[in-house]
Amino acid sequence: MSTPTLAVLAAAVLVLPVSQAIWIPLTHLRFIRFHRRLGVQPPRLGFSGTLVYYWRALIANLTMAWWLVVALGRDDLRQPIGKASGPPVLCVHGYLRNGTCMWGVRRALGRHGRPTQAVSLGRPLRSIEDYAPPLASALRRLIDAHPGEKVDVIAHSMGGVVLRRVLASEPRLAAAIGRIVTLGSPHHGTAAVAGIPGAYETRQLAPNGSFLQQLPEFQESAPKAEIITVAAELDFVVYPKSTSHLEGARTIELPTSHPGLITETAAIERIVSALTTPGAA
Repeated sequence: MSTPTLAVLAAAVLVLPVSQAIWIPLTHLRFIRFHRRLGVQPPRLGFSGTLVYYWRALIANLTMAWWLVVALGRDDLRQPIGKASGPPVLCVHGYLRNGTCMWGVRRALGRHGRPTQAVSLGRPLRSIEDYAPPLASALRRLIDAHPGEKVDVIAHSMGGVVLRRVLASEPRLAAAIGRIVTLGSPHHGTAAVAGIPGAYETRQLAPNGSFLQQLPEFQESAPKAEIITVAAELDFVVYPKSTSHLEGARTIELPTSHPGLITETAAIERIVSALTTPGAA
């Protein structure tokens, strides 16, 4: 193993647990306060349940740190072992991530005979409009490489909103998509950004903000595509969980966290099944 790889792993092992020990309880506390302000009882985890949740969230982030090492530079089309059994799938990451975080989803899709491609949207702390061109370019290349064939898209978190922005301005691309699956995407904004002086894209994801209200939903921009929206029942990043769903879409709710949607085996398998099996959602 190379020295740079070892350095990345060492940094992840040392820094991630410390940072997550602060970040996870902080997001949990804000999640609880949000529900209490509404007069709604937040999900009760209990002491042991809270410890289990924090442990699972930590493992999810360590898993993505490992994928950053093993999958870096591997966004290009990945063919399944054996004969392909369906159209290619473009995998879109969320906020503060890149294409490597979709590595688990891509491997699971490959086991189901699906070719996959990931896209990295570039540096963070920019507007949704700035993320749109790389996604449009990746989607265009995948569609052009498979003429006459529909492609599918799986998008995590902010990636689902960026996809909506792309399809609203690219009718040709929208017409070439068969299925869209969004995972914990803040389609109606997330209360997690309230009161946080963040970058432009986080302000665009504020609940009831003008950006999201004016952004066409998939049913309007891609009316022939099948839409599946997935929410995490314990999502401390995108909430309330209803914000992850769109009217008219087939909906799934999974007992996991925001990062768990793309790292935990049970969640990934349920999502892949919904994408690859008609009526499975």
